[in-house]
Amino acid sequence: AEADQAITVTAQSSGRIDYRPLTVAVADHTMVYNGTAQIPLEADKLSIPDVQTQLVAGETVTPVPAADAIGTVASKDVSAGSQTLQVDPSAIHLEGEDAANYRVTEVTAGSATIIPAPITLTLTAGMQAVYTGNEPARSTYQATISGVFNQELTDGDVVYTFYKDETKAEAISTPIRVGKY
Repeated sequence: AEADQAITVTAQSSGRIDYRPLTVAVADHTMVYNGTAQIPLEADKLSIPDVQTQLVAGETVTPVPAADAIGTVASKDVSAGSQTLQVDPSAIHLEGEDAANYRVTEVTAGSATIIPAPITLTLTAGMQAVYTGNEPARSTYQATISGVFNQELTDGDVVYTFYKDETKAEAISTPIRVGKY
């Protein structure tokens, strides 16, 4: 009689599939001095190391910086040389058909070098002086400066010289110190 009985089992359960953790590597960055220790992240400097072990076979994911994403270094100064570039995982997003299955949980730090900002000294337009072989009278020229960030220049920080011609072989003035800007 037992063979004539049917047993039906219904089971329900809930579960969760977690995102697969992903490590992203940051390659070396270079930035022109801007007065901060914040380095804008560049998309072409982000990669996924060990793709074969980090991604499920056949899936593709590309790391990209979030909007206005930055990394930070210890010093804003050029003199610091190459520094460790720290990047928070939240600064990196993932793109690609399979991106929703992954989360950046770790970032391998790269390095960053801050290079000097170009400073431009421009003589005021309309400056005219007749060549006499001597330094032009100071009343005939003025200068403006650009490219200086978050600092005040003091007298003597910028120096320029008039030369006889573009070869710069013969100066016709002693170095002229530009005052505060």
